Amino acid sequence: LGFSLKEIRELLSMRVDPIGSCEEVRAMAEIKIADVEERIRVLQNIRLSLDRLVTACEERQPTNECPILECIEKEKMK
Repeated sequence: LGFSLKEIRELLSMRVDPIGSCEEVRAMAEIKIADVEERIRVLQNIRLSLDRLVTACEERQPTNECPILECIEKEKMK
C-alpha cells in the first residue's frame, strides 16, 4: 500500500491499542493518498518533459547539440 516500515509499525501498534480508533488509521491512509497523488503529479511532469525532449532530439545529430543532454547540463548548473 506504499507505507514505509515506520508507518507500518505505527499502524500495527494502533491495532493493539485498546483506545485507538479506525479514524486514526483512516487519517494516515488519507495522508498516504495525498502523498501518492503528489508523486503521480511529479512523475507525470517528468514524463511530459521527457516526451518533449525525445521529440526534440533528432537522430544522428552531434551530442553537443542534443536537447536531452543540454537539459541535464542546465539542471546540473542550478
